[in-house]
Amino acid sequence: MDRSWFVPVATGGSAFIVEADAAAGIIGQALCDRDDEDDLDIMEVGQGFTMIKKLADAQGHFSEELGDKYIRILLAHGDQEMKSGEPGHRYTLRSYVESQREADIFIEGGKKTMSHLLLSWIDNRTEEPGRKRIIFDTYDEDVFNAVKAVVPAKEWEFRGRSGLLKGEGSGAEMEKDHIIIYDRNAAATIHKAEQLILHHEIEANDICLLLDTVEGVDQINALSEHLGISLSYICIAEAYDELFEASRKMVRSGLQISEIQKKMDEMVDKNSDFIYACAHNKSKIGGNLNNTNTGGAVAAVGIAALL
Repeated sequence: MDRSWFVPVATGGSAFIVEADAAAGIIGQALCDRDDEDDLDIMEVGQGFTMIKKLADAQGHFSEELGDKYIRILLAHGDQEMKSGEPGHRYTLRSYVESQREADIFIEGGKKTMSHLLLSWIDNRTEEPGRKRIIFDTYDEDVFNAVKAVVPAKEWEFRGRSGLLKGEGSGAEMEKDHIIIYDRNAAATIHKAEQLILHHEIEANDICLLLDTVEGVDQINALSEHLGISLSYICIAEAYDELFEASRKMVRSGLQISEIQKKMDEMVDKNSDFIYACAHNKSKIGGNLNNTNTGGAVAAVGIAALL
């Protein structure tokens, strides 16, 4: 460690920012509350935060006299139910983090944020005339059911891939409905969209692609360049990156932690401008959108690499 890892704070002093991502890494995990043994759990996060602070102190890099601040930022699924040995006792991950003071800033990830992103994309189409139907093409039955639970049943008919076909057989024509696609990886997801657009006269504006990684955004841009169209997508990794970036900027601006927390909670509200923007991303024609490594990130230390 050295002082270059600290970032200046506008109101005075410096901040040593440590980030931990304990949210589900892919959309399927986020929507279905699936655990991944490779993901950090809250106990590992807490220990990591403590260990890093002790290292900074031991190496003489941290000085409260100079106005140094140690800021712990955690991205996690706040509604996740924690295990308790006490019969009948239930509590959420966020309530545990707040009561134990395991982090200074909590970023809501997981199912709640992903559901808000989906609802924002869907709600923008509610006022369109005619039949309202969502077709969700996915390989994962659990994800299918999770998205179905998010879609307002009173306002929308929800179908799987079978809903794309008017009739049966290889020559069946496709309906022009609102289509959400999520497959095993970005390449498979984007390929399905390309086939629908090229061979079944589906409008690009009627399709939304769900992506796990920012690399998928680059692939969408390449397809858009090739076809001369713009595609809608929701990328959970991109949303998480932007939430981390926003929290860093607020720390550097000198805002109080309580005010930062309030603003971060507002950002992931289902009616927020941030959620709307992330749910209505458009691919760029002739441009690379992979630009999420922004100012301040160099001072952020990932816990996973240290445990």
